[in-house]
Amino acid sequence: MRTLRLALVWSLPLVLVFGTAVFAAGETPDQEATPTELVSVTLDENAIPEQLAGILFFRKIYPTDATIAYSPGFIPPNTFTRYVESGELAIRPLSDVRIVRTGSDWAAAEVVAAGEEAVVRAGDTFVMQDVPWDEYGPQALGEMWTPGDDARVVGFAIRESSRCCAMTHSGMQSPWYGTLTSGIAEMRGEPVTLRLLRWDLPTGAILPEPAGGMSSIRFLDSGKLAAQLPTDGSSTDAEARSPVDFSPGRQLYLPQFADDPAALVFANPGPDAAVVYELQVEPGRS
Repeated sequence: MRTLRLALVWSLPLVLVFGTAVFAAGETPDQEATPTELVSVTLDENAIPEQLAGILFFRKIYPTDATIAYSPGFIPPNTFTRYVESGELAIRPLSDVRIVRTGSDWAAAEVVAAGEEAVVRAGDTFVMQDVPWDEYGPQALGEMWTPGDDARVVGFAIRESSRCCAMTHSGMQSPWYGTLTSGIAEMRGEPVTLRLLRWDLPTGAILPEPAGGMSSIRFLDSGKLAAQLPTDGSSTDAEARSPVDFSPGRQLYLPQFADDPAALVFANPGPDAAVVYELQVEPGRS
């Protein structure tokens, strides 16, 4: 697990009101956000399929003592990944799986062979590459169940649009999910690195713009954020562009700023801390 520290400084020429937090003209909140890298996975040049449906990014909650069943209904993945935030998942895959244990990394991942059983605990991540869809259909992900309390996971799946008869799983909650497509097809034919980050933002903290040279998708998992829209500098325009509130489960994105996401400034108005999960994808090996 790796922790990145970024100093965030915001100087405002105007008075901006974010919910209950007020940043007055000339005031400069100087706070440090601490994005924690939960896992980094490097896949080979075949990771991005020719007929890409996108990379699904999601939060799942599996109930206590549940068997997760699959049935037609969703585009199946080529690569299937779960980071366990709390609880445990037991798996018995039909193809080899790699588990990155807490405190370890992708290079030292534990290999679980097809047909073997393993338990993925809090802080662990399991990755199934080359899901054997052609051989097993909707059962291609093998068996997965919660041996104890609810399991809360965050994950991603690289999906191929040419596959038919998709899969979904029952007996779970999906508080949020979205698909990342921007810039991904351009990475086809070369290795790619995918990083899962968690941002913990106290009241008043600013979420920095995504890093350059990569594709990124972010979701607010808990707490509240407000996005300050850009203005032309006039007081009339500033008044018209009041902050946009984001509640848990919402992607940190506004379609009108799709071509210029850095134009949006996200801040935590409080009173509670906010948590954001981010998936970063970039070409090359980490």
